[in-house]
Amino acid sequence: MASVTFDQVSKQYPNGAFGIRDISLEVLDGELLVLVGPSGCGKSTALRCVAGLEDVTHGSLLIGERSVENLPPKDRDIAMVFQNYALYPHMTVRQNIGFALKLAGRPKAEIASRVDEVSRSLQLEPWLDRKPAQLSGGQRQRVAMGRAIVRDPAVFLMDEPLSNLDAKLRVQVRTEIARLQRELGTTTIYVTHDQTEAMTMGDRVAVLRDGRLQQVAPPEELYSEPDNTFVAAFIGSPSMSLVEGTIVSGDDGSGASAGRSVAGGGAVALDKGDGSDLAVRVGTQTLPVPASVVARRPGLAARVGEDVIIGIRPEDVEAHDIGHREGDVVAPLKAHVELRESLGSELLVHMRIDARPAVTDDTRSAAIDSDSQAVELLERQAAEGRAAVIGRFDPRSKVQSGTDILVNVRVDALHFFDASTGEAIRT
Repeated sequence: MASVTFDQVSKQYPNGAFGIRDISLEVLDGELLVLVGPSGCGKSTALRCVAGLEDVTHGSLLIGERSVENLPPKDRDIAMVFQNYALYPHMTVRQNIGFALKLAGRPKAEIASRVDEVSRSLQLEPWLDRKPAQLSGGQRQRVAMGRAIVRDPAVFLMDEPLSNLDAKLRVQVRTEIARLQRELGTTTIYVTHDQTEAMTMGDRVAVLRDGRLQQVAPPEELYSEPDNTFVAAFIGSPSMSLVEGTIVSGDDGSGASAGRSVAGGGAVALDKGDGSDLAVRVGTQTLPVPASVVARRPGLAARVGEDVIIGIRPEDVEAHDIGHREGDVVAPLKAHVELRESLGSELLVHMRIDARPAVTDDTRSAAIDSDSQAVELLERQAAEGRAAVIGRFDPRSKVQSGTDILVNVRVDALHFFDASTGEAIRT
């Protein structure tokens, strides 16, 4: 097995456009690293550079200790799984899986043994004598996986291998891929535009935008500590709500004290002994900033009077009249319910509050990827001074569309970003 190292790697095309730019990243030996981002962000270009299907214009690319940017694909000891399977239609499953070993001149007995071993692990034994046209999409994808696995390469490269499968089959096959990768321990770079795949499969996830690396982290860290507003808006479903706000002194007299009276069902009330003298004004309302948040993000203390972007995850917005998780620190916020979406196990409540949504290049880019009309909606909400906020409510909640309600916001889980750069405010 081997690691894969990008050292300031760029791919520039003859017209001057960059596919990827100055990417520095190490994929650890045995790791499953997922490259994710919107269409055109450069994730497939990065994968093709590793495979040798694209030339590296600048920088160094290593597999293990060996520099490979000038090596042909056949000499890189990699195996690639494509979106469209790329199976030979005139060959059986057995022949497709064993073809690479046949080309390498391996003995027939060895080929047969390896094909049987791989087909057992992929549960393909009943279809070994069928041709691709006689298989389902999921079975074809497993054959493509088998053809890659049988070679025992140093690195697996997977370019959106599940895009052609239906939703239920995607879940099944992605589970199989993750299981196989862990059993084999082969270094794997997996490209997808589906953040659910990225978050559930990857040991680490690398987010790209416009050819540049935005953040690399384990899924939990990527979700809980995004480095900028693009990652914050891109990762999560529904995505984080991003709203303009202003850092103010807690004794500003503009209503922050109202947030200190909320408690119930295990929630923690904010009081004057909390130790924080900061709050954030959101439109006509004010939310207190707990001392625990200021301790994690000491940079907030120097921003009194400055505009910031506040991020609120859906699970951190709940109905005001229900119990709360033990230890939560909550404060009230007035909102108008526009839509409720019942998903059975949960209720997504789409609300608007009297504040401006954060309209930046990052949020526009994330909106474009989620919905072609999302940018137009974002601009309209900004012009009207109303920001969208989504809450993940208990499915038994009786909240109704078209009503004004009071919600509790977990102020100890708020995210803060610089209003001009979009970078997370920490130190």
